[in-house]
Amino acid sequence: MPPLVIPVAPVEAAMGPLLRRRPLPMLPVMGKPLVHFQLEAASSLGFDRVLVLSDDRPDAVRDEVGRGERWGLEVEVRAVGRGMPVDAQMTRIGPHGADTFILAPGVLLPPADTEGDRTPPEQGLTDDHGWVLARWTNDHGTGGRFAPAPGSEPCRCWRVDTPAGFFATHMDLLRDAGGAVIPGFEVSPGIVVARGSRFSLGAVIDTPVFVGAYARCSHRANLGPSVAVGDHAFIDDEATLQQAVVLPGTYVGRLLDVDGVILDGQTIVNPETGSAAVIGDDLLLADLDRPVLGARIAGMLSRMAAAVLAVLASPLWLLAWLTARSPRRVATRILSHRVRTTVDGGIERQTMEIHDFNHTRPALRWVGRLGDVLRGDLTLVGNPPLTP
Repeated sequence: MPPLVIPVAPVEAAMGPLLRRRPLPMLPVMGKPLVHFQLEAASSLGFDRVLVLSDDRPDAVRDEVGRGERWGLEVEVRAVGRGMPVDAQMTRIGPHGADTFILAPGVLLPPADTEGDRTPPEQGLTDDHGWVLARWTNDHGTGGRFAPAPGSEPCRCWRVDTPAGFFATHMDLLRDAGGAVIPGFEVSPGIVVARGSRFSLGAVIDTPVFVGAYARCSHRANLGPSVAVGDHAFIDDEATLQQAVVLPGTYVGRLLDVDGVILDGQTIVNPETGSAAVIGDDLLLADLDRPVLGARIAGMLSRMAAAVLAVLASPLWLLAWLTARSPRRVATRILSHRVRTTVDGGIERQTMEIHDFNHTRPALRWVGRLGDVLRGDLTLVGNPPLTP
């Protein structure tokens, strides 16, 4: 059986934000890297050997696919230079026979529905945008060329080399997988959940919805229609997602309300225009794979300051115990305004619980709040949301 080469895709600059955390072959689509779909299709077409080319983090791609045993293939990953056209990539990797096939880069091709002998189409495959699978033809030692021959078979596939194509692929696969193998199981009509996820059906406003492996969705979230949540993502309370794609390892915070966008870490991508915006507030959108050092350092400094104040105020603590009858800390629920603004620019109003000493002297009552700061429930400047 002839080998199959998957070259590097000449992606648009607008794909940069989506490729910040991973190379294109590992771009996740409905809970699986793109290269997994491609290798499944290669196996179904009867290929035995697949050569994957990568110009970005080839070691990560190599670690992801291994040697291809899980697909019954012999897979090799090779590095090529950036910006090389397909012809140059084929020349770079060495001589090939006349029967070498090329799979169009950036294409998600579902497994072929074949019976009996699995063989690639003699004339290749095409879709509305051009060739999908084509032969590489040698030109008597002067290099080579590729092109689908007349009469190539039309096929159904998706192209994910643009933000619009990546988004449209998810929307199509949510409604109809079209033969593509999507991980997970259908827990309810239109709701597919992968292994290890923590998910409540009460969070679904409308279907279809896909939740990836080990993702967490609060029961108070609002999902749907057409929402795909990637692996290890976290959708918090009162977040509203409609026609949205959440890539793996993304935290979607409370009160975030989005429609028709791609969320990747702290980045929001508009698939129609290809524009991207970075949200600097970790309480709204965060990259779970990146330690939030700023928030941690601020919390640590706040606690250290509270500890210093508690030591300095120790004489006041002693005075409170000596001058008051049965002094104790009492909890009071108040309606507070947080410093951080919401998505629409307003101030978030929130019920909070603070502790005071039931002392007659107002100057001593605030000392009890230092314990709240030490526990992390309050901060000295501004207050994050309290846990229920």
